[in-house]
Amino acid sequence: MKWQRGPSSSFELKLLRKEDINGQPRKVYAYALVSCADRKDGVLIVHASKAHYYTIDISGANEADPRV
Repeated sequence: MKWQRGPSSSFELKLLRKEDINGQPRKVYAYALVSCADRKDGVLIVHASKAHYYTIDISGANEADPRV
């Protein structure tokens, strides 16, 4: 998926995988903020519990980064 953010930048989002953690769904996405000057990668984790949705944004890293 790709969105334009103004005339010279965009936001790209890609679903990497769906997981089931102890009966609760989780999705892991890779994203990139792309402009003429640079590209900033990140990972977004969306975890659903019985009562809440949690999002964890790890900006400046890709999935292979040990911080993820």
